[in-house]
Amino acid sequence: ELVRGLVLVGGFARLGDAGLEAFRERARLAVAEGMGSLADRVTQGALGATLHTNHPGLAGLFRMALLQNDPQGYASNCLAIAGGDVR
Repeated sequence: ELVRGLVLVGGFARLGDAGLEAFRERARLAVAEGMGSLADRVTQGALGATLHTNHPGLAGLFRMALLQNDPQGYASNCLAIAGGDVR
């Protein structure tokens, strides 16, 4: 009743082994070292090279948004993604 629609961006039925490990590692790093340890890596991987080249300010805003995340909350989301299986 509350949801009329849903848009899935970059959706997947289940992560492969490399993806599972990557999200588990993100969760571990977020808790152990904070969001600063992930900001550059995630920003680089999440945004294409063209965006970084043509819109560095937008890439910077994305990075800043990552840094504002609560590390424990971010880790919980990473583990939820790693544990997802909608096959």
